[in-house]
Amino acid sequence: MLQSYNTTLAAGNTVTVCTAASGHEIAIVTIEISGVQSAGVVTLTKNNGSADVFNETFRIPFGDTVIIDSKIFLPPGYSLKALSDVAGIQISVSADNSEV
Repeated sequence: MLQSYNTTLAAGNTVTVCTAASGHEIAIVTIEISGVQSAGVVTLTKNNGSADVFNETFRIPFGDTVIIDSKIFLPPGYSLKALSDVAGIQISVSADNSEV
């Protein structure tokens, strides 16, 4: 079943967008990062519960939305985190949360 995870970022604060619970994995289908309120730099990080295992940085223009249309899998205990250098960047994640 597809679920939506949404958050608005504050400058300099790392936010956990979604976490795969024990016995579940999350298959992220789409990530939308929107600079409706401001332009900025956003870093998305895949974390295994104790360390960051992957990150990617995006420059978000004012008024634009970056759409990442790719499967990203979060095994049990993994999370997707986001960090922005400015306040007001919005993130929306569409994902399937399944039992494994």
